[in-house]
Amino acid sequence: DAVELQMAQAMGYDAMTIGNHEYDWGPGMLGDIIATGNSKGVTVPLVAANIVPSATDPADDSLAAHLDSGRIVPSLVLTLDNGLEIGIFGLLGDEAASVAPASAPTSFDDPTQVATDMVAELEAQGVDLVLGLTHAGVTEDPASSPDELMAEAVPGIDVIVGGHSHTPMGEVRVAGDTVIVQAGAYTTW
Repeated sequence: DAVELQMAQAMGYDAMTIGNHEYDWGPGMLGDIIATGNSKGVTVPLVAANIVPSATDPADDSLAAHLDSGRIVPSLVLTLDNGLEIGIFGLLGDEAASVAPASAPTSFDDPTQVATDMVAELEAQGVDLVLGLTHAGVTEDPASSPDELMAEAVPGIDVIVGGHSHTPMGEVRVAGDTVIVQAGAYTTW
């Protein structure tokens, strides 16, 4: 019934990305769940810039259809009531992809390269802020923390709103010029 998508719609989400657990039943089922959400009026934008469907295996065709139709987009620009334009892109991180074996035959482009491309594209559109909506995670050690490593490697990301590690962050982290936040899991915080 696409309950999670319906809840995100009811809660007023501005955008969502796709994480590793969305692939637990395979990319075909993920495509079907998104279609069910669509049929129930879910319009929350899905942003995911590094999904690569198989060109030859039909097992992810229903997911690929959402990429082709624009239901899943690499990025989007939101204009706030005050005129501020926020460019948002979505990514699945390497570690999250590695624990999503049911995602095959779908694969994922390198998140750092894709983030670099997305920042350039959004900056070319003249956005005021670039926000990376990631499913990569944070760790206690900044030297191994995926979102912090992304921030250091890709100048131009102003804010990373992350997931995957389910880390409730009472305070923001800053890496380079990037602010990093994560709200834990299961809508607890």
